[in-house]
Amino acid sequence: MALWVGWALGGVLMLIGGIFALLNPFGASLAAVTLAGWAFLLGGALQLFAVFQSQGWGSRLWALVLAIALLWLGLSLLVHPLAGMITLSFVVAISFIASGIGKAMMAFSLVDRRAFWTFILSGAISVLFGIYILATFQASAATILGILLGVDLISTGITFCVFAYYLRDNPALKAE
Repeated sequence: MALWVGWALGGVLMLIGGIFALLNPFGASLAAVTLAGWAFLLGGALQLFAVFQSQGWGSRLWALVLAIALLWLGLSLLVHPLAGMITLSFVVAISFIASGIGKAMMAFSLVDRRAFWTFILSGAISVLFGIYILATFQASAATILGILLGVDLISTGITFCVFAYYLRDNPALKAE
């Protein structure tokens, strides 16, 4: 199978997954929380190995604290997925606001002002989106993660498909 076909298939699968996520954002949010829970558990397990690789008691202690925190977070998300969904939705809203403020601060620190308004606009959109999530939190907490997952899957799927056709039209190129 040609390389470009694999990229195209992956893109189409992501597009389909994104559409399903947008059609059922609650289910997609639940899936995202479950996936995050397993990712935190895996991270905690790997961090436990780091405890034994660390040099000195201070490093080992911090590695152990991080491992316990990751394992606890992962188990919490898996055992209480609805509470995890609400918590992660709140974290996402705060992250949008913090990211938007950071982009605005970056705009004012740019030496070359050509990208100033791009950073200001992007920052404003992020802040407004975060405020919107918080303002509609009771309605959006159960679905926002699924909506974001769906949008991300669709945009990544489009990117993969475009890249696949780029590879098809330029056979000398290979993704490395």
